[in-house]
Amino acid sequence: MLLCRTSEEECSSLLTILQQYEQASGQSINFQKSAITYGKGVSEEEQKKLGHILGIHKVGGFGRYLGLPEFIGRNRTNAFSYLAQRINQKMDNWYNAFLSPAGREVLLIAVVTAIPSYSMSCFLLPSRLLNQITSAMRRFWWSSTKDRHKIPWVAWKKITNPKKIGVLLLCRCFMAFND
Repeated sequence: MLLCRTSEEECSSLLTILQQYEQASGQSINFQKSAITYGKGVSEEEQKKLGHILGIHKVGGFGRYLGLPEFIGRNRTNAFSYLAQRINQKMDNWYNAFLSPAGREVLLIAVVTAIPSYSMSCFLLPSRLLNQITSAMRRFWWSSTKDRHKIPWVAWKKITNPKKIGVLLLCRCFMAFND
């Protein structure tokens, strides 16, 4: 990801730097696969001119790069909602299996908490999203079927305490962000 001002001189300087990098390293940039994102104040005419100078015609910013959204915007919950969807899809498949409490614990710790860990290492996820994920985990922990919800007989705080205290260890990373 490279950033510069929206001027012809800056774009020309950027191209010169990229050409020097190509000569020094032997690696070249594929401009057909590259995308460019402009600020709000850049006119469409200027966007076309700068895209022509750089040789990049694909306008981006709304896809994913390395599994993370390229553009987040104001609504961070929507930008990372794919995490909650992936977790819900996984747990929907598990509802059909007859799992012991130990099996549920292993799936929650090993699989569900691993899904958002990379995103959490790069971004601070919104608490609303973390609450949605934690809520889905609670429902899966207590319910044997998706449609019927059972009564949670133990407080979630007690379930997420460390094992040395003598209670189950479930997704402490989510609870740490929710506090």
